[in-house]
Amino acid sequence: MRKRYEDAITMLELMKANLLDPVGDREATEMVNTLIHNLNSYEIVEKEKNRAVINGIEVEYTFFDSSDRTLNDADTGHVGGLLEQGYIEGELIQYDHRMDDEVRGWWNKK
Repeated sequence: MRKRYEDAITMLELMKANLLDPVGDREATEMVNTLIHNLNSYEIVEKEKNRAVINGIEVEYTFFDSSDRTLNDADTGHVGGLLEQGYIEGELIQYDHRMDDEVRGWWNKK
């Protein structure tokens, strides 16, 4: 998992370096900087992935916090829709009312 994040950061840094017009691409540069900052701020916890079956397809998922979080109905609908569109992996964002914050994760088709 850490390798994917390192690769994502490298790609974003390359994109940032290749933005040509400093005036026209200011917003794009700011978005790339924000993405790099967010990726660098994640503490990636290596742990066993959870599994679920969504629309008859087995997926693995993990959340990047220390709890044993499971998919909720919104997550299942989100992942199911992406699977129908042909996606094989993607980000999870789950709102935790107790923490009053979002918890991010990742899923992939098994």
